[in-house]
Amino acid sequence: MKAQRFIYAYREKDTGRAVYVGSAFNVTRRHYGHCCGKAGAPFDVELSKKGRDAFTIETLEAVSPSKTVERENYWMDALGTFRTPHGFNTLRAHEVAGDGDRTKMITIRLSDEAFANLRRRKKATGVPTEVYLRK
Repeated sequence: MKAQRFIYAYREKDTGRAVYVGSAFNVTRRHYGHCCGKAGAPFDVELSKKGRDAFTIETLEAVSPSKTVERENYWMDALGTFRTPHGFNTLRAHEVAGDGDRTKMITIRLSDEAFANLRRRKKATGVPTEVYLRK
C-alpha cells in the first residue's frame, strides 16, 4: 500500500468554526504533539490555554505525499484558517516544509549515548519521536 498523508482540521466545539488545518501520516500522533508537545506555535498555545476538550479534530481527506502541500493550503483557504481573526495557521504549508517534502524536515547526528536515551524514552512512554535519525 502506498503511503498517504491525512489533512485534518481542528474546530472549536462552541462555535463549530475551523481554527487550524494541518497534515500528518498519523493524525493521532500529531494530535498528541499539539496537545503534549512544546507549546510555541499559536494554535498549540491556544490548545494549551483552552484545553483539548474545547476542540474537535476531523480528518478532511487522505492524499498522496506529493499532493500534501497543495491540499493543505486549499483547506486553509476553504475553511478560513490562514491568517484570519479566528484562524491559527500563520504559515503556508510550503513555508513549514521547505521543499514540500515533509518527510525530510530535519536530520541530526546524535552521540551513541544520546541515541540510546532517545530509544529508552520512546520505549518507556510509547510516544513516537517525530525525528528522523541518521548515525
